[in-house]
Amino acid sequence: MSFVTPAARLFFLVFLAQIVSHAQSLPLQEIETAIRESTPQSKRQQFDDLQAATRYWYESRNPANLPAMDEALGRVLPLALKLAPFVQDFTTWEDAQFVKPYHYAGSILLTKAYTLLYYGRKKEAEDSIRLLEEKLPYAMVLFADRSFLWARKALRYHQHAYAFYLAMTTHSLDSFAFPDERDEFDESAQTKALQDQVILRLREGDSAKVEYLLTSIQKATLKSTAGKWMEDIALTSMQPLTTEAHSASAWDEMRVAIQRWQGAFPDSEHARVAEAAFLINHGNFQWRRGKAYSDYRSDIEAALEILGAHQTKTPGWFTLNVKALIAAGRPIDEVMLSSKANLEAFPDHAQPLFEACQTLADGDSESRAMCGQFLQLLCQQPNKEVAARILKTLARRNLLEGLRERLNPDDVTEVVRVAGETWNQSLSLRNELADLCVQMGLRDAARSLFVGIEDHWSHELWSERRDVLRQVISRKPQELGTIRPAANAVKFEKWLPKTKS
Repeated sequence: MSFVTPAARLFFLVFLAQIVSHAQSLPLQEIETAIRESTPQSKRQQFDDLQAATRYWYESRNPANLPAMDEALGRVLPLALKLAPFVQDFTTWEDAQFVKPYHYAGSILLTKAYTLLYYGRKKEAEDSIRLLEEKLPYAMVLFADRSFLWARKALRYHQHAYAFYLAMTTHSLDSFAFPDERDEFDESAQTKALQDQVILRLREGDSAKVEYLLTSIQKATLKSTAGKWMEDIALTSMQPLTTEAHSASAWDEMRVAIQRWQGAFPDSEHARVAEAAFLINHGNFQWRRGKAYSDYRSDIEAALEILGAHQTKTPGWFTLNVKALIAAGRPIDEVMLSSKANLEAFPDHAQPLFEACQTLADGDSESRAMCGQFLQLLCQQPNKEVAARILKTLARRNLLEGLRERLNPDDVTEVVRVAGETWNQSLSLRNELADLCVQMGLRDAARSLFVGIEDHWSHELWSERRDVLRQVISRKPQELGTIRPAANAVKFEKWLPKTKS
């Protein structure tokens, strides 16, 4: 489905032919390798194309390019604003060619904001951010190889990365709080920004910042706006950046960085537990590369040994312990009892139990049956948010098959209601809970989650099911009912934490 109107196509055809038709033939390698400042004036023709120039500005994030960005905006922004009413959603790369000034302007605004944020000039970046959000919300950074990047998604990442770095640098993480989600990209940007800040600081050898970060987020039990525990995210990020994770040398570099951290802070439990996280991730990397099972198993057993010797019993430790137990093929009782100990210590920390349930849900029919019966019992527990978080993540990963028929729809409706009310300000969580409800056939419950946020649906989550989303949002909101009496799944009770009378 195209979200660029025929009028917009006609309006721009002449502009496209006269101004930027040469962009399609520009070699990708030339764009990627050109360095403008060192190129003679006579050979700068490729930079006359804003697609190439913007990519260069974005990758170099050099304040010296700000005047050139402003000059380019002066040329392209007026036409972009005229095209803005015709651009009603993110589009394909091909459709974006008909409204290139719109996307060029959005890309330059993103690049300008990123450059200013990178150098701590947040106040100066505000006008570019506001203009991008309010006037060009569907702008895309267009690359010559027909790939693209949603500008607002990239902007959210840069904003959260800036906030994390500033908090680490000024030692203000004890009072750190994420701002309310402004769109669908905020929560995932928080996660990626934290992961990348940990990896980059380790690579730079700045062990003090990493130690401070882990200590602070553990002490403050810092969570994302959707309720994810930041300690989980920081510890499980012990691996190379996504773009480098294919390289064995990048993994070696990360191992050395963690060892350097341990040397700088010999008494740090965080650094020891982080090594276990690295070994779990490295074991999976070995497996994906087709290495021998013994190589994979060696990493996992080493991780278990470290976790056994450094039992911090923090939320991140429990998550890693369950991951390692599962990877080592330990009995289900051992895995579930560790998850139980986690819930007794941290009643709203769902990640270890999710790791266990995900493994069961991805198993054979007997394993899925066990998972479904246990989740049904979990829905009856006092802290219903835990069940909701596990179910919505299983739904997101398409693992509800074999579980639906074992779950009481009224129970699922109730746990969704509780989680939605508890984290009412999270646009991302409400979208994911609505996805769970749709997969469970609970469209009235899904509609209730969109009350007041009908225009804040997730493009990433619903892009292939927009017809379903329209049907859900067009329904009249319903009052959610109450749950029926608990089902009998008593044999799993030993896996659940004891509740206070």
